[in-house]
Order: sequence, then structure tokens, then C-alpha cells
Amino acid sequence: MGDHCRPSIPGAAIPMLCALAQALQPTPAAGQVRTFPYVEAFDSTTALPSGWSSTRARHPLENDAAVSTSTPRSVPNCVLITNATVAQALTSPLFVFPPRNGADLSFHTRRSSSFGATVLLELSADSGRTFRTAAVLPTSGG
Repeated sequence: MGDHCRPSIPGAAIPMLCALAQALQPTPAAGQVRTFPYVEAFDSTTALPSGWSSTRARHPLENDAAVSTSTPRSVPNCVLITNATVAQALTSPLFVFPPRNGADLSFHTRRSSSFGATVLLELSADSGRTFRTAAVLPTSGG
């Protein structure tokens, strides 16, 4: 089992595509994260928390990313995505970083040896209209 640490979302087991947005806006919108440090370990909920969203590529009525008790980094929960053959995403709330130098973003992933998906971290500086690749974690075992 590979355990990778990179710029991230503490406590999350995110095995597929992870899109995180950042933006600098003069007026805050509902759901934006402006208080730091921000920590989401998915331990106080049984569904994706407010502001988090998931693709529905496997079934149109079910999120691909689900809060689960399957091997969490912190007890009791983590986020689980299965089926590496289908493109899927977990998207965080919008993070509005204050205009200053330096910001740290960290998250944790854990993937089984048979889960061959790449984890992609994307950032946006324009409220999610466009994204750029910030980090690519190799497939399991890499």
C-alpha cells in the first residue's frame, strides 16, 4: 500500500483526481474558506461536508467520493473513491488566501497496490474558471 504526502488536505484518503481551488476576490462568496489553518479530516460527518463536491461518473445519483470508515488516517472516517478505470474528482471548497507570500497546502492519500490511478492536484487563481496542475502524484507503488 502506497502512502504519499504532498501539498494536501489533512486526513483525507483521496485516491483519484483532486481539484482544489484558490482565488483572491474582494467580496467573499458563500462557502469560501477564509480562516486558516483549515483542517478537514472528514471525521465529524457521514457525508461530504458543506462546500465539498464529487463527480458522479459511476452513477448519476451517487457521489464517486464517499465518506468511509475503510482504513482512515484519522478515526473514524476518510474519503474513499473506488474504480481507477473511471475518471473521478473530489473538489474542495474555494480557498481564498490572503495576499501575502507563502501558503502551505497538505493532504494525504492512501492507495491499494491495485489502484493504478494518478492523483492530480489543480489550482485556480480565477475562481475556478481555469485550472493549472500544481502536483501530480505517481500511480501506486511509484
